[in-house]
Amino acid sequence: MKKKRFPLHPFLFAIFPVLALLGHNISEVTIDVILRPAIIVLTVTLILFLLSTLVLRDAQKASLVITLFLVLFFTYGQVYNFMRENPVVPASLARHRYLLVLYAGLFILGLVAILRGKRNYQKINQALNLVGMLLLIFPVYQIARYEIAKPAGQAMAESWVPQVSLSVASAQGSRPDVYYIILDGYSRADVIQEQVGYDNTPFLNQLRDLGFVIGDCSRSNYGSTHSSLTSSLNMEELSTVVQWAANEGLSGDQVWDFIIHSQVRKQFENLGYKIVAFDTGYAWLDLTDADLFLSLKTTPLGVQWITPFEKMLLDSSLASVYMDWRSQTFQNQFSESNHPESYFINKEEFKLTELPKIADIGDPTFTYAHILIPHVPYVFSPEGLLTDLGFFTGKYRSPINEKFSREGYIDEIGYANLQIISIVNYILKHSSTPPIIVLQGDHGFGPDRFPILNAYYLPGEGSQMVYPTISPVNTFRLIFDTYFGGSYDLLPDISYAGEKSDQPVPEMNQYCQQ
Repeated sequence: MKKKRFPLHPFLFAIFPVLALLGHNISEVTIDVILRPAIIVLTVTLILFLLSTLVLRDAQKASLVITLFLVLFFTYGQVYNFMRENPVVPASLARHRYLLVLYAGLFILGLVAILRGKRNYQKINQALNLVGMLLLIFPVYQIARYEIAKPAGQAMAESWVPQVSLSVASAQGSRPDVYYIILDGYSRADVIQEQVGYDNTPFLNQLRDLGFVIGDCSRSNYGSTHSSLTSSLNMEELSTVVQWAANEGLSGDQVWDFIIHSQVRKQFENLGYKIVAFDTGYAWLDLTDADLFLSLKTTPLGVQWITPFEKMLLDSSLASVYMDWRSQTFQNQFSESNHPESYFINKEEFKLTELPKIADIGDPTFTYAHILIPHVPYVFSPEGLLTDLGFFTGKYRSPINEKFSREGYIDEIGYANLQIISIVNYILKHSSTPPIIVLQGDHGFGPDRFPILNAYYLPGEGSQMVYPTISPVNTFRLIFDTYFGGSYDLLPDISYAGEKSDQPVPEMNQYCQQ
């Protein structure tokens, strides 16, 4: 009798969605994010397989039933989201009640075909084993390719020599703490007024009263976080950094290593500063090897929160039915612990709570704090948490329409303003030496993503060096030249249309054009 092979395909089809999602987002997350979901899906698949085999008394048929279920389970959310987002599908049909009936029908038909069919199930299982293995090839290749290339980019960035020598002596004795606080997506006041009808001048006046000077016509050099921070933290146009990387044989993806191991960071390390950074949840933004890396310290096996990666996985599956039902049913009872965005809420509140405490550290510090406010998802308001699902259940956790987008952005600006004023007050009060503080948007909001908040607290005569159109590429050129004996000089303040474009984007505000 020919020995029957164990049907592996249920486990291959179970792990495929996890690996495919990781492969698609490999440059955004660390590989350990799949540990918990991988263990869960494989364990559940094993339990279902054993139960089905016990009931059907046929492992070959049981494996087909489980794979059918897994295919339907993991495609449900993708089909549902496509129906919601595709204008071709009538909105009245994009409902769980209809899609669930269709999927239930498909499962029943498939189940009947498997149980009543007179087929060679061993060959079908062998074919599905092969299909399952073939499916895994591409995501495994994506992950392996990135992980193999990553050390080369990191090694090059770590060994990068600063382009300008700074004078340690010029900073000795009264070396100020330096805070680089990025408020993701925080636009310039005139754009906020024009786009959402919110007057942000009271906040700017509060900053001025504290001693800040503001670039009223500041714009980011690039319209995305990747490009903007690569440029600002290396004090060069992106094309220059890309060319440096290319000269070392690095690919475009590896350019982002120069955010983590930047010229700015190296200069402060050479000056004897302690590097302080916060966990953002994005691998390419996290300075995990900083002298002090502040995080909620959740482990991959922690059960207290659903991570963004896990939420994306659930949203693409049949589990989205339960999540949508739970959100609709309990939205008025949301708190920090049971909010759909509880992971995000806790992470951002942790940053805001810990950031001012850095002023109590005795050694001189350079703090890089990337705060994902007022970036989506919109969950904060000055009065408390936003619980209306319209603020964060659209595509990529965005608002569902323009109305919610405007209101959510206004709420987050108000929340950010209250928090920043409190943080800055504490830092100024508890710093033994007047600090350097930069409050900066990496990009703006709305159609014109270039105008940004750009505020500086520069002790002594440094504030006199700030001019209305200063852009992020010149932030640390100015700071190093003014306080640390640098010779960088300033670059032209130009906004570029894209990462690979040398096409300047003109200023839209007539006042700032003058």
